[in-house]
Amino acid sequence: LRMVVQSWEEEEQLVLQWLLINSGFHNEGWFSYNLTISLESVERLLSSDAHTIKSQKISSLRMILTDKKKAKGVDFRGIIFVQQRITAYVLCQYLNKNDDFFTKHGIRAEYVTARNSKITPSIKMTPSEATRRIEKFRKGDINVIVATSVIEEGLDVPEANVVISYDCLKDTVELAQRFGRARQKESSLTLMTERRDRPLAVLKDAKKLQDNIIKEFDPVQTQKTLMSRQQSQLDRERAAAPLLANRAKIERSPLESLNIYAAKTKAVLKTESLDQSQDGRFRCKLEYVAMSRRMDGLGVGATKKQCKHEAALCILKKLRDSDERRGH
Repeated sequence: LRMVVQSWEEEEQLVLQWLLINSGFHNEGWFSYNLTISLESVERLLSSDAHTIKSQKISSLRMILTDKKKAKGVDFRGIIFVQQRITAYVLCQYLNKNDDFFTKHGIRAEYVTARNSKITPSIKMTPSEATRRIEKFRKGDINVIVATSVIEEGLDVPEANVVISYDCLKDTVELAQRFGRARQKESSLTLMTERRDRPLAVLKDAKKLQDNIIKEFDPVQTQKTLMSRQQSQLDRERAAAPLLANRAKIERSPLESLNIYAAKTKAVLKTESLDQSQDGRFRCKLEYVAMSRRMDGLGVGATKKQCKHEAALCILKKLRDSDERRGH
């Protein structure tokens, strides 16, 4: 008995096509009545034509490829990007086993994926095999590559004049890569699906914002701005130094003093941890974070308030020692 577990990520028609390619619906011997009924219900999902996939998306892909091939002629070079290895394998098998694609339209495909995976061990791809298939694409022996993002990672892939993104784009990196592959003159990029939370318009806006940030980046001005902010921070700490010198007030209200000092110096004061140990005592860690320095303090006490006061005293002492070293 062979079983197939289909995850929510897979397209049902692609999984059925995978089973057809690998004779996954062949059965031998006698089965119980219930199992026979189950097999019949699965077989009803199949098309009478083993190479026909009942999928609007596949039909759209077929139309796009044939139209682009007619328009480009012998110069046609296409890359179909997919997310999963099984999708690359099944689409490639579909293209190559459909006689019309080769005899009528002259479309010859290969797939390129990452190295072998435990998830799909039957889809084997060595680096040398991937390089060999890309070389066939370069020479024109094949004119379509179905690939995962692996071809963006260190493989010298020739330019294509037709780029199709079969699955949704995940982020602006993939958007830039897809447009980068379609860099020939009069090339085209087709997105067949988009995520509802990341439509193409949103990804384009994000990419434009990223490009503007890179374009406008001025390391000299950035350094000047950083130095100015650091000087402003030092000025705030110098102005707040008398608070650290008031030891009597600090001893009476350490946590209040630290909060006032943090506000004056525009720093962040946060409680990193507050736990009660087996002996019933509380342990606390406070952290003071400013642009110029970062201090932490540990406190132990019979109550939460006491341990926070101890932690605050520890930080205030460290800040005072730091100022003395600076000469404030």
